[in-house]
Amino acid sequence: MLLHLQELNKFFTPAKGENYAKKYLSININNKSYKQNYIEELLDNRSEYIADNYMSVPNVVSDEMYSLAEDITDGKNTDYYKARAIESFLKNSYEYDKVVPENKSGDCYIDTFLFETKKGSCMHFASAAAILARCIGIPSRVVTGFAVNY
Repeated sequence: MLLHLQELNKFFTPAKGENYAKKYLSININNKSYKQNYIEELLDNRSEYIADNYMSVPNVVSDEMYSLAEDITDGKNTDYYKARAIESFLKNSYEYDKVVPENKSGDCYIDTFLFETKKGSCMHFASAAAILARCIGIPSRVVTGFAVNY
């Protein structure tokens, strides 16, 4: 499924407390336009699932991580630009390393990555991006694996 990024951005940036897609007339998916009532029905059925599975933040996430997410995205007015700011911040501020020091503090390993070691593997970067996004209300998840071409 191909969503045009501008449409996706408008589509998933509701005001606080507003249900997804309530004020947008249509969205273009794979060059096919869908009207508002179809989108509302589709997302009303999924909004609780999205909130429960892609927006919750674990209790171990520190206040510093919430503050960092806010600082990174300050001045960005759409979820798309906020997500890009998080991506850019991680890419430019942290070092990729397959061998990461052990988390001896017992804190959340993402806290350790972001505030202490400042180096990590793919899982550290992906998990940090997902948690930072969730801290500012952007639905996110981490998916790992690879594709095999049969």
